[in-house]
Amino acid sequence: MNDDLISRSSLLADLREKGFLPAIVQRAIERAPTVDAVEIPPTGVGDLSDGYHTFNELYHHRAILFSVICNNHPEIAWKSMHHNDPNSPMYDGMFIVGIETPQGQATYHYDIDPYWDMFKVKELDRAPAWDGHTPDEAIRRIELLGDVSPAADAVEVVRCKDCIGRSCWWKDDNGCDICWISGMYVHGEDDFCSYGEREEGAD
Repeated sequence: MNDDLISRSSLLADLREKGFLPAIVQRAIERAPTVDAVEIPPTGVGDLSDGYHTFNELYHHRAILFSVICNNHPEIAWKSMHHNDPNSPMYDGMFIVGIETPQGQATYHYDIDPYWDMFKVKELDRAPAWDGHTPDEAIRRIELLGDVSPAADAVEVVRCKDCIGRSCWWKDDNGCDICWISGMYVHGEDDFCSYGEREEGAD
C-alpha cells in the first residue's frame, strides 16, 4: 500500500484510540473516498478533515473545553505525568488529566506543551487507578456534571481590564490572545477569572 494511504479500519482504530467521538470519526470515514483507503495529508493524520475541521483542531477545542470544566471543579480534578500503573509508562510528551464525577472518572491525555499549564488543578505523582471507563462513558459523566455545583458558592474575580496580567498576553498560532497568568484564552477586556491580581488604582 502507498505510504500516503491508510486503511479505513486502521484510521478508525487510530482515531478512536485518540478519544474522538464515534460520530465525528464516522463522519470523517463517510466523507473519505469509497475505496478502502484514505489519503493521509503530508503533515500527518491529524490534519485529516471531515470537511469542516481537522482532527488537530477538534483535539485542541476538546482540550480547551475540558480545561474549563476542570478549572471550574478543581476540588474533584487532577493531572499527572504518570499513569497509576508503573508498568504502563506515559505516552511521550503527554500527561493525563481527569475529573472524578459522582458517576466515576472522565480522563483524557494531552500534550504537555501547551496544555499542562492550562489545567489549574492539583498535580498528582501518579494518576488514580483507571476505573475502566470508555470514551462514551466519559463524555456522559462530564455531561452530568451540569447537576454538580462547584464547592465554593462565590469567589473573587478580576476582569482583564483591571488585571496586571493585561501586559502578559501572548498569541497562539491562530492569533488568539492567551493570558500568561491563567493560561486561558482571552476574548476581551471584560473577561474575568479568579487567578488574576487587581492592578493598583483599578476601579
